[in-house]
Amino acid sequence: MQIDENNIDIEIKKFNNGFNPYSHIVEKNCEIIFACYSNHTPIAYKHIADESIRHKYVQVSFKGNRKEIFLNESMERYKCLEEVIVEADGGIDFGRISNCGMIYPKNDERIFQDEQKSKKIIRKATEQDIEQYLKNSEEEKYVIEKTRELVKKHNLDMKIIDAEWQFDRLRLTIYFTAPQRIDFRELVKDLARKFKTRIELRQISSREEVKRLGQGVGCCGLELCCNTFLTDFNHITLEHAKVQQLSNNISKLTGNCGRLKCCLLYEYHQYKSVIEQYPPVGSQVITNEGKASIAKIDVYKELAHLTYLDNNKNITISLKELSEYADKGLVIYIEKSDDEQYDEFFEHFEINPED
Repeated sequence: MQIDENNIDIEIKKFNNGFNPYSHIVEKNCEIIFACYSNHTPIAYKHIADESIRHKYVQVSFKGNRKEIFLNESMERYKCLEEVIVEADGGIDFGRISNCGMIYPKNDERIFQDEQKSKKIIRKATEQDIEQYLKNSEEEKYVIEKTRELVKKHNLDMKIIDAEWQFDRLRLTIYFTAPQRIDFRELVKDLARKFKTRIELRQISSREEVKRLGQGVGCCGLELCCNTFLTDFNHITLEHAKVQQLSNNISKLTGNCGRLKCCLLYEYHQYKSVIEQYPPVGSQVITNEGKASIAKIDVYKELAHLTYLDNNKNITISLKELSEYADKGLVIYIEKSDDEQYDEFFEHFEINPED
């Protein structure tokens, strides 16, 4: 794709209006234009992938798609995908630069409020550091295998997902899922004796499990959101599906993690703002031909689909026409729409409504 270097801002607008992928990167010489799509307003920015540029803050990625912002106190020159050694809790860790000089969303400004408390980048990684990291990564497979043996020995109801050595080997974090709280004190003692380091057992959700495993593909054909741009998981309920008038088909509402899809949130606010202008689905409209019930609302075309109660004839009216009926008092509102299909959904789908 050709990019007009003299009209970078125009090219960015083309990305925002031309298509809607979750993320897309285009390189032209040393210039990268990146449009990121999430539940927030699309963010577009220009990043200069050049060693001559010094950035005060950089984003570093770690194993399991974990990303953090670090302070470049020494104002060293860094490039994307460059390996670095950074500060960690009680030691140091190994990561890769995933972004420099990004225009962050306003809700992330809290990261920069207190530079004294911000973790810092220590230095660029050497060949010896990279070899040590690869050695740690290879040993993590053995840690997972040994931990599973000890879990079986202690008869604990938990599933070991992943293990991660801190670069300096002062801490070993083991991730697991479980249906309830687990008393793993004896397991921790055995692990500490075995690996002679600080052990941290961290229980994660099914969403976080898929995020850590990575390399998943959604029904849209793109890589999973949690494997790309999502850093936090939002509160998602069936209300998001109902407002968007989605099918109650289990396979269509659940993601690879078995929970409600994160993308149910992306267009929710747009749907809600439009639907609030209409009477609830199931309300009745008194027309010249008789009473008709509102069966569906077309958010994009701003149309209401009505079905006559006498002959099941279907008609379509605009929001303006529906508002005129309401002004004349010819709309019989119902307090709640018919939720029977979603009650049935709960009966057949083991999911917490407050997912």
